[in-house]
Formats: sequence, C-alpha cells, structure tokens
Amino acid sequence: RIGAGLGAVGFAGIIAAIAPAAPPPVLAMMLGGALANSYALAFLAQRLIRKLAARHVERLVVLPSETPKKPPKAPASGEEEGEIASLLFSAATVEERLEATEELRVELHTGTAKRWFSLIDAPEQAGAFGEEV
Repeated sequence: RIGAGLGAVGFAGIIAAIAPAAPPPVLAMMLGGALANSYALAFLAQRLIRKLAARHVERLVVLPSETPKKPPKAPASGEEEGEIASLLFSAATVEERLEATEELRVELHTGTAKRWFSLIDAPEQAGAFGEEV
C-alpha cells in the first residue's frame, strides 16, 4: 500500500508540473494512468505477493523415520557397537542412505502454510499401489 501512495504522489507531482501547458485530454489520460497504477499496486500486487509466498519454500526438513522392527540380535559390547555404527555411517553417502530408505518423512514450510508428507518407493506393479496402501 505504501507503493500505491508513493506512485500517486509521483503522478500528482508530474500532473501539477505539466498542468499549465498540457491540454485537458492529456491531463485526463495522466489521471487515468495514475488511478490504474495505484489500483494495480494496492490490490493486484498484494494478491501476487500472497501467491508467491504460498509457493516459496522457506524450509524443508527431513524428519527422522519411524524405527522399524528389528530382529533380535546377539548382544555386543557398547564400544564395539559404537565403532561398527560409526564405520557404517561414514562408509555410506547420503544418496546411498536415502536409496535404502523405503519411506522419507518430510516437513515443508512456506510463507503461508506448514505441510507434512511422506515420500515412498513406488511399487513394481502399476495396479498394486492402491492395494498396498
């Protein structure tokens, strides 16, 4: 709304400067242009900004996956287990870890909304998707 006010003041200054020398039809066209510019800045630009804010992603967060049910394993010492986990973590790239993940939970923040959704691997058969879910 500030832009509309500044635009109107600018047009008023131009119209006041050329008013003594310009014919009335030119002044009427300038006034019409000023009104159209003020309307566009005050109302249409606000709608456009809201639409852009809804599309703009401010933050994308990958949420931790739910812990899968693990089969029972033989107990290991704490140090040995930590070393193995560290070795496995550093050996795999992020892409490899994502490929091994069947479901990826994501949180998406835009200017006007927060959304949570899951990305899953598509099933091999086209007709089986609805049956599995």
